[in-house]
Amino acid sequence: MIDLVGGVPHCIGEVQALLFDMDGTLLDSDACITRAWSDFAARRALPVADVLSLVPGRTAAEIVSAFLPDADDVRREVAHLQTFQLRHLEGIVAVRGALELLSRLDGLPWAVVTSAPREVARLRLRAAGLPAAPLLLADEDVQRSKPDPEGFLAAAAALGTDIGRCVVFEDSAAGLRAAHASGAQVVALAPSAPVPDGVGLTVRDLREVRVRRDGQGHAVDLLRVQGP
Repeated sequence: MIDLVGGVPHCIGEVQALLFDMDGTLLDSDACITRAWSDFAARRALPVADVLSLVPGRTAAEIVSAFLPDADDVRREVAHLQTFQLRHLEGIVAVRGALELLSRLDGLPWAVVTSAPREVARLRLRAAGLPAAPLLLADEDVQRSKPDPEGFLAAAAALGTDIGRCVVFEDSAAGLRAAHASGAQVVALAPSAPVPDGVGLTVRDLREVRVRRDGQGHAVDLLRVQGP
């Protein structure tokens, strides 16, 4: 168990962009996600716990495919899940410190890299009261989902930045592995699963993150970190 009470300050310099996971990192959508996948489990007579255990960091198609062998069934279920999630946005809220951080980036580019479908991601950000992402990399934009680093690499390229000068904020094990594999600097936000060895630093939440001008660029100050 990571001790999030203590910790020491840490500064990451020469930062060119911030890349955020969405669910669990910028917003709390647990109730919405649980509702959608519980509906899927009930309709397919599957154990809810087994379905929910596969959700973090995976696309809907990957999760459904683990239970349904027929490709047509998978496509139908993925479409149903997306429609369900678009209609049920109640309970989605921004995580602590998210709005404040995004409001004070002082010109630093940022993007959201998520395994959610684009329209679901767009509406969840709006429901949480967060600004629209200048760049949104969603399920439809990549061939390989997390823990593959494709999404983070594509986001850095689209922003015209060096991935090694990007800071990724993530909360899931799959997302943290993807971020680490991309070559970015990685910050884990009170992760729900153990942080893979060597992937980066851990902070309690986004209230412990500050962005400031540093010469001609930007620096990210982490007020209290655990790790690496």
